[in-house]
Amino acid sequence: MVTGKFAPVFLVTFGLLLAANYEGVRGQECDHVRQEDRGGRKCSKRCVSDKDCTSQKKKCMCDGKCGKSCINPNLRCFPVPTDIAHGSVEIKPYNKFEAIATYTCDHGYTLVGLPARVCQGDESWMGEPPRCELNHGILEKDQECGLPPPAHHAKH
Repeated sequence: MVTGKFAPVFLVTFGLLLAANYEGVRGQECDHVRQEDRGGRKCSKRCVSDKDCTSQKKKCMCDGKCGKSCINPNLRCFPVPTDIAHGSVEIKPYNKFEAIATYTCDHGYTLVGLPARVCQGDESWMGEPPRCELNHGILEKDQECGLPPPAHHAKH
């Protein structure tokens, strides 16, 4: 759970790290060990260069935990729900391979789960969608507690 004044810094840093993880793909760096069929995920054909891909539409690209695979760079992921209760999601570039869905919560709510998900080569989004939960008992700097509740059978 990320809260407080450092939460935006953490989320931006995490998002940049996540993006950098997939950014290396475009430079053809891919140091992921292939973890095929983990969690129901099906990896595309393994490759070393574009020549290994049978279709001219496919390129040899890094696909997260699948490693270098033959991927159509124009593939679209299944639509990610954009209506997160008490929050929002922004997808850049919209709904295509390597797109990043970044989640944020409304003021007074905390993001539970990953703040970002990536569109993968099997047309699915990495991980589970996060949720926004009410900040129970967490006060911001400009908030005050007010009077405590009365304690019955006690001296004040």
